[in-house]
Amino acid sequence: MNKKPVYERSSDHEVPELRKTMREINSEYEWVQHQDLNEFGGKWIAVVDKKIIGSGPYADDVVKEVKKKTKETPLLIKVATEKYLFQ
Repeated sequence: MNKKPVYERSSDHEVPELRKTMREINSEYEWVQHQDLNEFGGKWIAVVDKKIIGSGPYADDVVKEVKKKTKETPLLIKVATEKYLFQ
């Protein structure tokens, strides 16, 4: 029985765009690691284009806030509080 593969790689497939998106996410995550986030301890932050555009105690509320500002999909990160940081 000759089964057709579920996924075929082709030159017009969107994998390169996905990789670009992952690079952008990694770049934003790296940027966040170098920011002073003390004021956001214990909160969720939304990052778009290396800018914190929203924050709050609940991720779903932050997403709703961000959707009012932009159509971009934010990088959501829960910022640790001091007691959870390793020294």
